[in-house]
Amino acid sequence: MRISQLNLLLSPSLFLSSLIPAHCLQCWPSIEYHQSATPKLYKSALTPSNLTTDNYKTLTAKRAAAEERYDEALKEIAWAAKLEALRQQELEKEWLWLEAEEKEQLQLEAKEKERQLDLKKKEQENIMERKCLDNLEKEKEKEDEENENLLAAAGIQSGKDGDSESDPVDPKTVAMAELRRRCKIAEGKKKAGSTET
Repeated sequence: MRISQLNLLLSPSLFLSSLIPAHCLQCWPSIEYHQSATPKLYKSALTPSNLTTDNYKTLTAKRAAAEERYDEALKEIAWAAKLEALRQQELEKEWLWLEAEEKEQLQLEAKEKERQLDLKKKEQENIMERKCLDNLEKEKEKEDEENENLLAAAGIQSGKDGDSESDPVDPKTVAMAELRRRCKIAEGKKKAGSTET
């Protein structure tokens, strides 16, 4: 094998120009420049002048091995980029999950606070109800005491608790009802007099 044939095989631009007809070369990218981002002159790989077939096979095997290593390195870089992208996605998912958990925790805390406030409000309402009931009971006791005093002043004997209310014809019950009616009329007159002034 001649050196010119070896150069043809080793130099892609010369090899392509020998295969492609001249009229197609006008459309083909310029073979003067290497296909890269920077337009540098393309230099074919140097081949020794005393290259034998065995040496050529060894040289091509070395170049093929170098290209394979280069391809493997590119694959490793691409694989590392994919792994990094997956890791970033996992981190984003974890952050989103943590944010959702935090929001849920805040909502639960807000509901718990609201529940506590509702319980306190109900407790306050119960306390106010008890106070009102106690006040009503005290007023009833006071009214009963006033009725007893009025009955005593009217000279009517009071019976046992509850007896007078159970018998509507009992004179004591009638007298108490009359006294209550008179007290209400007197209170109504007092209220009417205070609003007029």
